[in-house]
Amino acid sequence: GIVTTSLSIHSDVSAIAISMSMSSKPPPQAPPSGGRLPPAPNGRLVATVLSAYDLPHDAQPSSVSLTILGSAVSTGPPSARHRDRNSFKFADSSQSGGRDSLLSGGSNELVVSAPLSELYPSNAEFRVTYDTSKPDLVAKCNLKKALRVNEQQWLILQLSDESSPPASPASSGTGSPPAGGKTAAGDEVL
Repeated sequence: GIVTTSLSIHSDVSAIAISMSMSSKPPPQAPPSGGRLPPAPNGRLVATVLSAYDLPHDAQPSSVSLTILGSAVSTGPPSARHRDRNSFKFADSSQSGGRDSLLSGGSNELVVSAPLSELYPSNAEFRVTYDTSKPDLVAKCNLKKALRVNEQQWLILQLSDESSPPASPASSGTGSPPAGGKTAAGDEVL
């Protein structure tokens, strides 16, 4: 798997560039009358999709979706095609007047709120989808290994064709794991 802060990657690897952060909201103050304890702090995951690079075909993706804890959120279509072959930009510089748009969100920002105790140890699945008959491209990310609470992290996740298993498992835990994840003793991954 690829995890780097640089946006230059090998031309033979499909990848998605994402800026992610996870934060916790403090619980509300306990009522002075000695009422019930406040609920557990809520977590908030914000994933800003910047670009999809070196996709295996030239069809434009229709969106990127994030699935986590049974919820799915999705971006709109890319805002532009990069000069590089089969690469697409999702951050729209016209949204906030320039480079700051990469951090300000918009149609490329995916937000999920859930209890931090459930959100932090979960796995996120990013899916590049097409309106055509092209297969979706998928990247998985273990949030506990990739993020720290209240810190922004830039990730480049390796995408794999959903219909074929990846060539090798991700070494960092933030790329795509082998198809099917763990295997039982004696099973062979082909």
